[in-house]
Amino acid sequence: ATVKYFPYGNNQHDFIVSGYAGYDFSKWGTLTADATYRLNEAPYIYQQYRADSVNWTYSLPKTQALYFGGKYQNTKWGIVAEAHYYNLKNLPVYPGFTSPYFSSSSSNFVIAHVANRNGIKGVHFDNDIWINIPLGKGNSITDYYALLFTKHSLFYETRVFKKALWFSTGFDLRLRYYNNPPYYDPLL
Repeated sequence: ATVKYFPYGNNQHDFIVSGYAGYDFSKWGTLTADATYRLNEAPYIYQQYRADSVNWTYSLPKTQALYFGGKYQNTKWGIVAEAHYYNLKNLPVYPGFTSPYFSSSSSNFVIAHVANRNGIKGVHFDNDIWINIPLGKGNSITDYYALLFTKHSLFYETRVFKKALWFSTGFDLRLRYYNNPPYYDPLL
């Protein structure tokens, strides 16, 4: 378990409590559970802007986040499956050329993730799929994040020059389905 409190600075009175527990079933994999509560100041770039003749400063409310879930992982077979429930309030968004705003209502959703990591003699094929499942009516979390996100990687890696240098080359294919946010966010 971890408890953090920030008494000074830009993140004054931010608070984080998190816990983690798990069990290793040796060759059958690892099962873990975690939970976190956060009270965070909005990121600096959402509250401050300075550029030549344009300046603005906003005091956004702190974002409240509660999330918990579990994960199963078997590294021998390269399998990962996890699901987390999220409850967010005062999530800041940055809608293009206007001032930042926040969602004052609570957003409840579940994110499920499955992945595999497979490789033979330096050639690797990795797949990740995330599904965002909104809960309840009026939940606009899919306005902020993709409903379905997939990432597929094919790459080769090895050590070269008498194992003094790591060489890796390949490509990724990424797909975001149903992600048309009503604002510009360079961090998405």
